[in-house]
Amino acid sequence: MYDIYSANERLELWNDLYYITHNHSLPWMEGGDFNVILSAKENIGGLPVYPQEYEDFAFCINSCELGDVYFSGSPFTCWDGRVDARCIFKRLDRIVTKSEDFMEVVQQNWVVDEYEDVFIQLKIKQKSRRNRLSFKRIRSSNSDWAEGDVEIAAEAIKFFTDQFTGGNIFDNLSIL
Repeated sequence: MYDIYSANERLELWNDLYYITHNHSLPWMEGGDFNVILSAKENIGGLPVYPQEYEDFAFCINSCELGDVYFSGSPFTCWDGRVDARCIFKRLDRIVTKSEDFMEVVQQNWVVDEYEDVFIQLKIKQKSRRNRLSFKRIRSSNSDWAEGDVEIAAEAIKFFTDQFTGGNIFDNLSIL
């Protein structure tokens, strides 16, 4: 969830979160740039922050009984890029969940062997994306095809060696 800038768009999101919370019993989570802080302590610098600016979000989080998924690192997820006294830090990005033990639910379901389980489907999709990049053949420096791992590796080593030792790598640009 990103690009929610206006107060009206945020109120619509708060209503959607409220609807989901009160009409679904399964654990769920929502994450992204909410573009609003949850309390004054999530803002350093810039204009003063008033409770009216974040109380709708705080009310939504509390009434939906959502909890923050904690993370390590800086408590601020947004910085305006300034390096002087005028810099601004805010926590705009977060992940909230309906279940206090959401991570435990994910871990338990991650190892289940039932394929109709949505977590297993996600696991299978993630594993299928982890295929190594592999080349079947590449054009060699003499314009022939280098095939197989040994020939491809030798040609890659030659190419990068020539780059760093001043070899003439620009003799044949037809491979580009």
